[in-house]
Amino acid sequence: KKCQKVGDTFQAEYRIKWDKQDKTIWCMMQAVVCKQDNDSLTIQCFVLDMTEEKHAMSLLQQEHVKSNIILHLAGDLFFEYDVENDRMVYSKRGEETINPNEVEEIYVSSGMLANYVHPDDIDQLHRFYDMLRNCSSNIHVELRKKYTDGLFHWIAIDAIGYVDSTTGKGKVVGKSMNIDDRKQAEILIQAQAEQDSLTGLLNHMTVRQRINEELSKIKDN
Repeated sequence: KKCQKVGDTFQAEYRIKWDKQDKTIWCMMQAVVCKQDNDSLTIQCFVLDMTEEKHAMSLLQQEHVKSNIILHLAGDLFFEYDVENDRMVYSKRGEETINPNEVEEIYVSSGMLANYVHPDDIDQLHRFYDMLRNCSSNIHVELRKKYTDGLFHWIAIDAIGYVDSTTGKGKVVGKSMNIDDRKQAEILIQAQAEQDSLTGLLNHMTVRQRINEELSKIKDN
């Protein structure tokens, strides 16, 4: 039906059963209508064995599905930063990939991110800015970010900078994840370590350390 006149082409993929080895083979056939010297039409077909390619694609698809499931369960937020244009695009929370049609973007130099970061963590945010602009190969920061519930939650940001081989421009890709549970556990352990087990008050070492910190602040000012 597809090949009725000279120049018509047809392509199909199909499986055949090879009884000699009791296995199924994937084939790809390409056909074209040609005219012979006596003006009769013939269909020339080229058949390729693509079993290995199909098997490789199947394995790749399985790994992609598993990766998407893991990323979806992790609930991470993924982003990509364009160093030259100072543009960051990031996925919506719960999305396992950065969908070009459904992204949110922000320009780092605008300072908008500071509106969502705890005041005590602004220095960490600026350090993050510097590493982004320098396209650092290993980025890790931990800070508190305001969520839609109005509360600050601890997040960890991990990213890697690289040079795009097609454009020669710097890019940074990374993710942020909620680490509230881990941070709360660390704070509890630290508080227990700083307390005197008998009185429940701060121990001498902690008191001395905090006094030195306050004196250092006064000296710096």
